[in-house]
Parts: sequence; C-alpha cells; structure tokens
Amino acid sequence: MRPTPRWKAGLAAALFPALASASGFLIEHVNVLPMTREGTAVADATVVVRDGTIVDLGPSGKVHAPRGLPRIDGHGKWLMPGLADMHVHLMNWGLIKLQTGQAQFPEEFLHTEDVTLPFIANGVTQIQDMGSLPELLQQRREIDSGTVLGPHYSLAGMVDGANPVWPGVARVAASPDAGRSAVREVKEQGFDFVKIYSRLDLETYHAILDEGQAEGIRVIGHLPDAGRGHPEAVLVPGLAMVAHAEEYTKYSPNFSDQDIERLVAPARENHIWLTPTLITMYWIANQTRDGVAVVAENPNLKYTHPALVAQWLHANRYVQSATPARARLFQKTEAFNNRLVHAFAAAGIPMLTGTDAIVPGVVYGFSLHDELEMLARAGMTNAQVLQSATRGAAEFLGVADKRGTVEVGRAADLVLLYGNPLIDISNTRRIAAVVMGGRYLSRAELDRRMSDLAKRFAAIKVPGQLGGT
Repeated sequence: MRPTPRWKAGLAAALFPALASASGFLIEHVNVLPMTREGTAVADATVVVRDGTIVDLGPSGKVHAPRGLPRIDGHGKWLMPGLADMHVHLMNWGLIKLQTGQAQFPEEFLHTEDVTLPFIANGVTQIQDMGSLPELLQQRREIDSGTVLGPHYSLAGMVDGANPVWPGVARVAASPDAGRSAVREVKEQGFDFVKIYSRLDLETYHAILDEGQAEGIRVIGHLPDAGRGHPEAVLVPGLAMVAHAEEYTKYSPNFSDQDIERLVAPARENHIWLTPTLITMYWIANQTRDGVAVVAENPNLKYTHPALVAQWLHANRYVQSATPARARLFQKTEAFNNRLVHAFAAAGIPMLTGTDAIVPGVVYGFSLHDELEMLARAGMTNAQVLQSATRGAAEFLGVADKRGTVEVGRAADLVLLYGNPLIDISNTRRIAAVVMGGRYLSRAELDRRMSDLAKRFAAIKVPGQLGGT
C-alpha cells in the first residue's frame, strides 16, 4: 500500500492544530473501567495523558491537573481501554493485485487510513491480521511512524498444505522439512505469528508446532482436516490459539454437548486460546439461507471499500454455493459454536475477540461490537467479554506491560463511552471519543472523517473484485 501523501498528513495537522500539537490532556470526572486483574471501576476520576501515556489517574480533586493542558469533561461517561479485533484480513495492494490479477491501479484507489479508519472510529485500537502479505509490514510502518492514523498491528504469515485453500497468500508446506522452513521464513520476514491452515498433513503440522517453539514464534489458526475425529492428535503443546469456534466441529460428528466436554480438557491443559468469531458464522449462515439481500441491507457498507462490496454482492461464494443442506449445516454450526463458547468460558479457557472481517457482511470495526454482543448472548459475562477484548488481547500478544488496561504507565489507547458496558455490553457502540496513541479524537471528528470516507468510497470505480481468507 502506498504511503499517505505528505499534503494529506499536513492538511490534517492544519485542520486540527490544537490536537496535533498538544502534548497531552486530561479527562475529569469520568468513570474508569481499568480492566486490570484486581481493578474495580473508579468513579469520578481524573486521567492525565502526556506524550501518549497515562501519567496519572485517581479521584478527581486528588489528582494534580497540570496547568495548560486541555480539559475534557467526563461527567456521566465511562473510560476503558481500546478494543482488540484479533482476527481480521486487511485490504492491501498485495491482496488486491493477487485477487484481481491486475498490476496497475490509480493511486487514489486505496490508502492505508481508509482501511484503518473504521477500526479507530469504532474504538478498535489493536488488530491482528490472520493471513498477512508483506505489504502489511509497510502499512504497519506507516502507522508506527505517525504518518497514518491506525490501530496497532499484529501480523500472521500463513502456511498451508498441498493445494492450499488460499494460493498466493499461504506458503505451501507438503512435508515436515517444508513446514519448518516456512516457519523460519515467516519469522525472518518480520511477521509476529505463524498461521496454519486446514490442508496440512499431521506430520507437517507437528513439525510446524515444534519449529515454532524452537524459533520462538507462536503458531495459531485452523486445525488440520487430517486430524478430524482425533483431537488428541492436534490439541497439543505448541498450538497457541484456534482461530474459529467451528474448527472444533471437526471433532464432533453429532455437534453434541458430550463432544464439547471432551474438548475442554486438552484445550485447557495445553493452554490453547480460542477466538470464536461467532459473527462470521452468523453472516455465512444468513446469506447461505437468505441470499445476498441480507448483505446488501447492511447499513455500514458505505464505509467498506467498493471493491469488497462488489465481491460481496456480485461474486459471493457463500451465495453461489448455497443449498438447503448447507444452510441447515451452518445453522447447526451456529448453535454448536454458542454452546462451545459457553463451556470453554466456564472452564476458564481464555478467549480473544475477533471477527474474520472481510468475510461478506463482516465490516471492519463495526462487526466487533456485534461479536461482543454475541459472546455475551452465548453465556460469557460482560466482564469476561470486555477482558477478552482488552487486557486478554494484550496478554496474548505479550504487551500487557504497555497497553490493554487503564493505569499509569500504559499507552493512552482508550475509548470514552456514554454508558457502562458492564451493565449493557451494547454500550461499547456508544462512543463519545477515541484516544489512539494519546491523540484525542472526538465523536464529531470521527463522524466527519467517516463521512468523508463514505464520499471517497462512493467515487471509486472498481476495476476488480476481492475475496476473503
């Protein structure tokens, strides 16, 4: 993806000079949900931010408010850490060219901030791409340099077996030696995780897990189809996270509660996290049953790149392959996923919040709030859901000493809400402001930016179509 033009970055600074130049600010009289292990809500608090870091926090009236810093009134509002979507697939130039077969596009066709803005506007300050191409390393550099506004990126390079599901995205490993080589390649290229996919044979799968441990890079993703019916062969040390709840249907021919209970012990004993992505199966099931109209009715399509919208509406693989039998299967899978989440949460198996955004209908940023509500309906408490979306994600990524909680010394990646999400999880949608890297973005500014994004997308002519992974 091409860097954002200098004039665009300069224009942003000119339009918002106070925010661009301020060294900090404070939020007064706000209720704080710190999301620390031992922390409880702090009522009527003041939070002081300087240079992108929380430098003071405590009861209003007892916290020293440095003179000259902008003051934000937090009366009646709730401040919590920014949210994490730990399963996305980000648009980038490599994916566009791979999926369309075209090498040349107008420069205005895609900018990094057009991809990242819907996440920020929805309070998502951490994302994990689960099928990363090298172009995403450039996107991350743009964000880290401050040129582009965006969330923190974690990136996973994909490895699959012979005849991979996603050729061009996945490295092919059809032998244990090739699997080990792929792990080293993923690490050397600068990715954070190895994502495994469904067509690996078991011997290669185990070689990848072993090499990941030797190289110090964790392995996450799908469970190999070759292990179907034999959970003891795949739920083993070295697998850090399973990317979808439905991956566990490979070990439950009857989608039974008894099978779910048999899966709890190996997942818990081997410390295998789960990212359920309930919203993904919801959308797949709905469009398989009801057709493309359910996608077309999504009110947030205007914030989705038109190349994706074209694919979702006119080349939708779920609609094209739909049969009554598939619709019934996906409906059963939805029910299984909900019961699995309930059982795993009750057993203390740690969860991560993720959406598989890029699947038709699953819109960047907005879909995470859908996922939070679905996890709560599946039986997780609101506190468990919020922990999974904040501190849990930071712990999984190994950055809990830097972000994921509201406490002194942590990054000021925050969401200011109009209501308490511990009482009603849907309050995560009621965003008054987002703080990203210490930069305060009011609701009015976020709305203006999103309106501009919708206008830019409406003007783009689509030369090709994209798929998802």
